[in-house]
Amino acid sequence: MGIKILKRFLIIYLPVLLFTFLWSKFQYDHLIEVFSVVEDRTIKNKKDLLENLFQTVSFSTEHWGDVINANYIAELSTDSIAGNHYFKIIDELRDFDQFRIVDLSGNELLRYERDQLGNLKKGKLQNKYHRDYFKQGILLKRDEIYLSRINLNRENGEIEIPLKPVMRGISPIYDHQDNLKALVIINFNMTRIFNQLNQQITLSNLYLVDQNLNVITTNVSSLPLSYELQDTSQIIRVADKTATYFKTFEDTTFQNEGAIWTLSKFNFPTNKSLDSIVSKTSKTIVTPTQWAILHEVPAEAVDLVVGPIFRFFIIFNCFGALAIFVIAYIVEKRKVNERLMLNAIKQKNENLRLSEASLEEFNQKLTESNSRLKTRNKQLEEFNYLVSHNLRAPVTSMSTVVDLLKEVQTTNELDLLLPKLSQINDNISIITDDIREYVSILSENEIDKKNINIKVIIESVENDFPELLSNNLNFKVLTNLQSWDHVIFSKFYFKSIVQSFMSNSIKYRRTDIASFIKFETQIENGQKVLYVIDNGLGIDLDLHGKDVFKLYKRFHRGYSGKGMGLFIVKSQIENLEATIEIESAVNKGTTFKIIFKE
Repeated sequence: MGIKILKRFLIIYLPVLLFTFLWSKFQYDHLIEVFSVVEDRTIKNKKDLLENLFQTVSFSTEHWGDVINANYIAELSTDSIAGNHYFKIIDELRDFDQFRIVDLSGNELLRYERDQLGNLKKGKLQNKYHRDYFKQGILLKRDEIYLSRINLNRENGEIEIPLKPVMRGISPIYDHQDNLKALVIINFNMTRIFNQLNQQITLSNLYLVDQNLNVITTNVSSLPLSYELQDTSQIIRVADKTATYFKTFEDTTFQNEGAIWTLSKFNFPTNKSLDSIVSKTSKTIVTPTQWAILHEVPAEAVDLVVGPIFRFFIIFNCFGALAIFVIAYIVEKRKVNERLMLNAIKQKNENLRLSEASLEEFNQKLTESNSRLKTRNKQLEEFNYLVSHNLRAPVTSMSTVVDLLKEVQTTNELDLLLPKLSQINDNISIITDDIREYVSILSENEIDKKNINIKVIIESVENDFPELLSNNLNFKVLTNLQSWDHVIFSKFYFKSIVQSFMSNSIKYRRTDIASFIKFETQIENGQKVLYVIDNGLGIDLDLHGKDVFKLYKRFHRGYSGKGMGLFIVKSQIENLEATIEIESAVNKGTTFKIIFKE
């Protein structure tokens, strides 16, 4: 009897166990993916901060190396007017902790330093001949600057108290005969940058490390560069957790003892040309260090989110296994009464089927709910873009007409401009109504579709562009709507689509020929088709074909834009179950083919 009970138990329980396992795994993978997205966004913010730091240090070092002329070094070391002028400039740069000019023997000719109150003053001159950064500095060529690794500031060989993490920028000073005369050495105080890096946006821990796994700064300790103080606890902890994955010093994400670690290398642009903002020259950056941001989501933080999934899995299966075992035992125990037992089994099986159906229905509703949320978020993103994009053209047109009104000298000119101003005002009113309509769309489950006149919309959009109103462009808007001129579609979406196409055709037109955009309708395979054709710059589809309709993709250098237009167009078209295709050739033009469902 015991074997039969066990068999019956396994037959019933194993599907439940498999189902709950797969559901729990799906939820776990989804939450880990969400963790990764959040951490990637946080790391990007930190890397942007480091990038800004690098730009500031590089530009400042290069600037002072170019500004200070070798002939003025002696004058700057005195209390001259020029020296006081530079002193005032440096005093305003709060991250400048020390500013020094050092000759080729390591003797400081000029030394400005901040005291503990943050006041800039002249310091006692020292000799830096034996310091590594000085030895690297005198090897610099005219077109190079040197950025040191970050370490704790030392004075006379002793670590300065209170602790002060610094990064040194060094630029050579040459005379007119290309002879190296001195070095500009700037100590940048990293305390403010470290404080910003260590601000906790999420529950994760941050470690800024070098290629040797030395922890430069972390939010789990108030001591920067603790390894220089012979405190190796942070290094040991990080090395134990990450050494296996750290060998190649490449970007990676991994799990260790329940924690999620993300290593993101900071691409320190060494040996690359960097255009100086001030001098407009190019300098090569020489630096001995590499950085990486190491993010740890502690096991405790992970457990806060994914722990309930495992607890649900265990509790559900324990109670389920117990319940199923009791059922199997009762079934076998009462086998004497065959009819009652069979009815009981049928009833139990029916209950299980109902439970499974309920779970499937719940998952289906959950999937549909997630899909609706994604669509709604996408619509909200489109709304923000459309409001700013669609209002820009008529507002700019109004500004153009107002400027022309200021220069009106005759009544005839006034009579010509006032109708245009009135027309633009009408267009703004129409756009406002469209925005109100779109807001109502966002609050409804379905997008409002109407039988719209596409010719009216095309002419309305044409009037929104000041370039076409002022007749300053050799550009025409052509239409051939003989096959059809009405379609069931969202008026707001269709107007936005036409405006995007017209804006792109104007922006990416060829100035050496008469430019145009043409809207032509056809009936193909019983479906309405709209062709949008221009003779502009075109797109290299062999190179960019897979990215044409992707978000934030741009294909022409030297032209402003965010790369959202074609993405929004495709989203709007497909949202109403239409499709879009593209054919294009460089310097020949582009043809878009929109196939409508009706």
